[in-house]
Amino acid sequence: MTAQQPLNNIVRVTIEALSAILGGVQSLSCNAMDEAVCIPSQEAAHVALMTQHILARETGIADAVDPLGGSYYVESLTSEIEREALNLVEKIDGKGGAQKAIEEGFYQMLCQKAAGKYQQEIESGERVIVGLNEFRKEGENLHIECFKVEKGVQERSIERLYRLKSERDSARVQECLRRLEEDVKSERNTVPALIDCARSYATISEMCTVLGRVWGYYEEGASWF
Repeated sequence: MTAQQPLNNIVRVTIEALSAILGGVQSLSCNAMDEAVCIPSQEAAHVALMTQHILARETGIADAVDPLGGSYYVESLTSEIEREALNLVEKIDGKGGAQKAIEEGFYQMLCQKAAGKYQQEIESGERVIVGLNEFRKEGENLHIECFKVEKGVQERSIERLYRLKSERDSARVQECLRRLEEDVKSERNTVPALIDCARSYATISEMCTVLGRVWGYYEEGASWF
């Protein structure tokens, strides 16, 4: 999605959502037209929601389980994606598995290469982005009503956090965090302990600190650029 001409993004999101539905997606959430430049405004978020309703209620796309079933073109693309995915899995296995590949920065390298290639295609004109590198309206003055957080929200949130910590049962919090650390070290299921921590009003930061103390923290691998 581009920042240029946000109204164009409504069309883009509609096509993307339709493609996802035709592909058999199980869950769908449409981006707002101004999401490329700011937190979505209420109006933009409403348009994104209505886009889903229009697709579901007015197009008939939901009347068939697999509208594109049997399409030779879609089947050929699916087979191509499968071949490339299996090749990628083999490369990851060759590096010793997913964790090793992450530590070596392999996934990051793939993302960087894909993003760089995409941007180069836009700048060269090989990939057309309407309103950005083609069909531009020179001198157009775009006005985007950006979402603005109400003044004082941060201060009130910090105040509520301090009040919570002062009113909660600190001994219970520490006991729940201790049990969480024991479960992590023992490689037991940590979900029950995490639920107990949440119910005792331990913060996400406090729970993550326990996990990080045992498992460590991810450090970004070497850059491939």
